[in-house]
Amino acid sequence: MSKHMEDSVPPEIIRTNLSSFLLTLKALDIHNILSFDLTIMSTSIAFCHGLELLYSLRVINDETNLTGIGNKMAEFPTELRVSRMLVELISQGCMEEVFCCFRVTGKVAFSSTKKSKSGS
Repeated sequence: MSKHMEDSVPPEIIRTNLSSFLLTLKALDIHNILSFDLTIMSTSIAFCHGLELLYSLRVINDETNLTGIGNKMAEFPTELRVSRMLVELISQGCMEEVFCCFRVTGKVAFSSTKKSKSGS
């Protein structure tokens, strides 16, 4: 075990997944994300990984523009994979089941306005 500790920790922007950050920039109509002024620029590898995730989730298209799915996902304050799942569930008409799961787990993120069949 090494007894030497680093004098400083690398900035978090270098150590973190940038995909949510990149989605936020895209949603704010910042199209050229590489020209966005950051005090400490992350590595290009981190940007590439973030863009690859956005592309694989169909958040951006070949030109790195937001898709309709991406615009919807930008509205959810969740991790990208969870946002993608929620957008897909909404499009499949499964929201009542999602609400049920949130209620069972005690994590109420949305409120259902749909009335039950009994009218209550």
